[in-house]
Parts: sequence; structure tokens; C-alpha cells
Amino acid sequence: MALFLVGAGMGATITPAMAAAYQGLPPAVMGQATSAINVAQRVAGAFGSALLAVVLQQATTARLPGFHGGIGQAGLLAAASPRAADALAEAFGVSFAVALAVTVLALVPTAMLPRGDDPPGTPRVLSRREA
Repeated sequence: MALFLVGAGMGATITPAMAAAYQGLPPAVMGQATSAINVAQRVAGAFGSALLAVVLQQATTARLPGFHGGIGQAGLLAAASPRAADALAEAFGVSFAVALAVTVLALVPTAMLPRGDDPPGTPRVLSRREA
């Protein structure tokens, strides 16, 4: 169910963001823009995955005594002790909190996307009522 909700959310946000990004481009540069966005998505996805893997590894190492390996060893330690299971759950909680923080930071530039009535390239400033 969670993956369904993630997919639905991404589908509902990525397509309008791409449409807004391509809206003001002349057709001659559409191919270059598509390639640039694809590269940026791949690099950002790899960077984000690596970041969260490092955060999880560090959080697990800090909270789980005797942990010196991968997630398999963490699972064995957690199965052997309820305290270790709690520590592992806490480590995953830290990595999810970091993912949430990165997501919230990524939402900041969306406030600057042009509205339908703004010419492309015009930054959007929120009024006090909208903020």
C-alpha cells in the first residue's frame, strides 16, 4: 500500500513539474532539456540513495552494539535481542527522518515555479496569505 501511495504521489507531482519546466522552451531545445533532466534525475536518485544508505549505516552502527556489517547482520542481532530490534528500528527512524527533511527542503523551490499566468522565468513570491 505504501508503494502505491508513493507511486501515486510521484505521478501526480512529477508530470506537472515537467510540463512547467518544458512550457517556455522552444521545440528546438526540447531534446537537450529532456536529456539534461534525465541526467539530473539519475544523478540525484543515486546521490539520495547513497546518502540514505550512509545515514542508515551510521545510525545502525551508533545504536547497535556489535554491528560491523550489513543489514543481514543487523537482522540477526535484532532477532537475538528485543533491545537490538528497538535499536535497529530507531536507526531506520533516523534515516526516514533524514528522507523527510530532504523532501521538505526539495519543496522549497516549488514555491518559485511560475503560475499559469506568469511568463516563464518569473520567480513566484508567496504572499502572507499563501504562506
